[in-house]
Order: sequence, then C-alpha cells, then structure tokens
Amino acid sequence: MSALDTAIKLITKWEGCKLEAYQDEKGIWTIGIGTTGSWVKRGVKITQEKAEELLKERVNQDYEYLKKFYLKLNDNQYAAILSFMYNVGRGNFVSSSLFTHLKKGDYEEVSRQFLRWKYITVNGIKKVSNGLLNRRIDEKNLFLKPV
Repeated sequence: MSALDTAIKLITKWEGCKLEAYQDEKGIWTIGIGTTGSWVKRGVKITQEKAEELLKERVNQDYEYLKKFYLKLNDNQYAAILSFMYNVGRGNFVSSSLFTHLKKGDYEEVSRQFLRWKYITVNGIKKVSNGLLNRRIDEKNLFLKPV
C-alpha cells in the first residue's frame, strides 16, 4: 500500500465521515472526513464521493508539499506524518519541533514528539483529548513500523 493510501486509511479511521457540517470538540465547523474551511457552515451537506475527493485532494497537496524538503522517509513514515499534518494543519506542522527534528533526520525524537500533540483547548482550558492521544499513538507506531 502506498504512503497516500495508508495515510487516507489512517485519517479516515480517526476523522470518521459526516456528510452534514458539524462542530468538532473545539467548536470548529467540519464536514466529510475532517474537512474545514470558510465554506463549512451549519446546514452544509456533501456526498460521500465529495468527502473522499476533498480528503484525497488535501493529502495529495500535503504530500507534494513535504516532498519539497527531500526527506528520507519510508512510506509508513510519510503516511504517519501526513495524518498528523492533516489533523494539526500545515502551519502548525511546519512551526512544530516535530518538523524540526524530522528535517534533521532525528526519527527517534520525531516519534516522541507525536505524543506532545494530545491536547485541545476548550473555553481557555487545555486538556488531554483521549481521541487525540490514541491517534498520536497510532501515528507514532506507524512512523516506527518498518515497510
């Protein structure tokens, strides 16, 4: 299975799919398989095909973006990073210490960095999200899994 296919499978596992816009646990309007954007509002509906298309488009864009850094990653490592990036957003990803260690090739530290991203902030209070923690464990394990 390719990095993109593995990433899509992992993202879908954790994001699920809802064809009508909803607010996630942080209150962000979301639709499909974790898609957000200014067009996602109460009452918006999409088809399953559109949800999958939006996911694939975003994962492909993120993959092309990552390739610009000439990282020496195997397919599992790319898939784990793509899942992480999809969830936290490209801006948060590129400013993270995880990305800094990734560019240095310090993969052991990268694997540890996944678990730092388990918090959500609700009403100004930072708390551990069990869903995020479990997702990060999956991403870390996939990152460390040989191809």
